[in-house]
Amino acid sequence: MELQVKDTPSGIRTREKVRTKLTRITQRARKDKEAKFCALGHLMYKSTLREAFRRLSRTAALGIDGETKESYEENLAENIDNLYKSLKNNSL
Repeated sequence: MELQVKDTPSGIRTREKVRTKLTRITQRARKDKEAKFCALGHLMYKSTLREAFRRLSRTAALGIDGETKESYEENLAENIDNLYKSLKNNSL
């Protein structure tokens, strides 16, 4: 699993494995069964979204918007930026 660069609000960049981040979320959910994850946007970073895109199968089904991986990739930087902003604003 590749290291991901965190795009932190303070501009400090640290490295963390994607699996490590997911493991922390899983552990929190197991530890506190009543925990509610209402907003996960603060747990996402552009680097994580790019890695998720990279790992997506070329033959993956269309998204709910009908977009293919290939068409999404045409404007990948802009699409990742827009997705990141939507997650941060809880507008998805």
